[in-house]
Amino acid sequence: MNTIVRRRLLQLAGLSGLTAAAVACTPEEDSGSASGGGGSDGDGSGAGLEFIWPGTSDPETAVANDLKTAMSEQGITIEYNFLSWNDMQQQLSVRIQANDAPDLTMTQDVTDWVAMGALASLDERTAEVDTSLFRPGTLEYSTVDGSLYALPYSAQSWTLVVNRELAEAAGIDPEGIATYEDMQAAATELTGDGKYGFCIPMQNPRFAFRTFMTAAYANGFNPGDYAEPETEKWVQTLDHLLAFNDLRPDADKAWAYPEMFRSFANGETAMIAAGSFFTANVYELNPEIVGNSVQIPYPQGPSGSDKSVPISNAGFALFEGSENQDAGWTVMEELLKPEWQARLTAVAHAPATTDITIDDLRPWIEQYYPDAVEGHVAHCEAQMSIADERGTELQKIPGQPAIEPEFQIIFNEFIAGSIDAAGAVEKMSERFASVAG
Repeated sequence: MNTIVRRRLLQLAGLSGLTAAAVACTPEEDSGSASGGGGSDGDGSGAGLEFIWPGTSDPETAVANDLKTAMSEQGITIEYNFLSWNDMQQQLSVRIQANDAPDLTMTQDVTDWVAMGALASLDERTAEVDTSLFRPGTLEYSTVDGSLYALPYSAQSWTLVVNRELAEAAGIDPEGIATYEDMQAAATELTGDGKYGFCIPMQNPRFAFRTFMTAAYANGFNPGDYAEPETEKWVQTLDHLLAFNDLRPDADKAWAYPEMFRSFANGETAMIAAGSFFTANVYELNPEIVGNSVQIPYPQGPSGSDKSVPISNAGFALFEGSENQDAGWTVMEELLKPEWQARLTAVAHAPATTDITIDDLRPWIEQYYPDAVEGHVAHCEAQMSIADERGTELQKIPGQPAIEPEFQIIFNEFIAGSIDAAGAVEKMSERFASVAG
C-alpha cells in the first residue's frame, strides 16, 4: 500500500470498523505478513473458515473483526490470514499446489489463480444475484472464459483529476476538458510561475505504463493488443503524451505515486492521471485539495469512444479446494449487503453495485475524512457517474509486469527524441511480445 495511505489509516485506528478497502489501493503493498490461523473443520454450522485478508494495520483489521463477530452469530467461525497483496500470489500458489487451499480471499485480478484452477466458479451461486446492479466492467473484470470467479465490492477506475481552483483561475472549466486537444490547451494555460499542467510519474514502470494505458483507453485501444497494434491510435496517444514535455516538471522523471500526489496536493501540478483512492493519497498532505479538485473521464482521443474509462474491481472469491464453500458463500452474501459495501468503499470512491448510495457512504466518510467530507462525497459521486456512463472492463494483459519496464525504456527514448512515434510502436510490439512469454 502507498505509505501515505497507510499512515492516514493508522491515524484513524481508533475508529470502529474502519474499512479494509484501502488494501486494494495499489499493488505495491508492503511485504510483511501475519497469520491469524486457519482451518476447515465444518460444513456451515460452526464451520472454521480461513479468510485471506490483505492488510495488517489495526484499522484494516477492524472491519474484519466486526465481520467475524457478525458471522459468529450465524454459526460461522472466521480465522483470518493477514497477507499483503505482494505475498498472496507466491504463498497461496505454494499452498494450492500442496492441496492446502484456504476458504476465502479478497481479490483483484483473478486471471493467474483461475489458470491454476485455484478459484471456484460462482456461476451457480450467483444465479439468484441481481447482476444488473453491478457497475459496468466490475463483473467482467472477474470473469474468465465466461465464468465468474469473484464477487466485486468496489468499482475502481482511472480518471483525470483536475485542480479546480487553478483551472478556474485560468478561465478553464474543468468539466469542459473533453478531448486530447482540450487537455493539451489547458495544460499550456496552467503551466508557468513554478506550476505545471500535467505530470507523468516516470520513476516506477507500473505508474508510467498506467498513465499511458489510461490515455490509450480514452483513444479506443487496449495496450494489451500489442501483437497487431492499431498503429495510428498508438501514435496518436504517444504524440498526445509527448505534447506535455514542456508542460511537466523535470523532476517527474524520478517520481512515483507519492511524489505525484504531493505535487498535486501542494498545487504545483494542475492535472494528474489518478482515479480511485485519490482522496486517501492526498488527504493527509492537504485536506483542502480534496474539495478543490474534480474527477473527470480522461479526455477522449481522436479515435476514442464514449466508453473509455477502464474499470477493475476488488472483490471476494472462494477457493476450489475449500471444504467449506457453502459457509464461505454465506459470508460473501453478507459482505454484499449495503452496510458492508459502504464500509468497504467509503475510503475509496465507488461501490460495485448501484444500490449503495451516497447516504450509505456518508456516515463512514465523516469518520474517515472529517476535514473533507463534502469534497470526498463529490469525488464518490463523480466516480459512480463516470463508471456508470463511461465505464468499460479493464482488459487483463498477460505478462504485464514484464511489459511495464520495456514500456518505460522505450517511452523514455521516445520523449527524449531518439525515436519517433511509429518507431516506438514497432519497438514496443516486438519487445512486449518478447518478454510477455
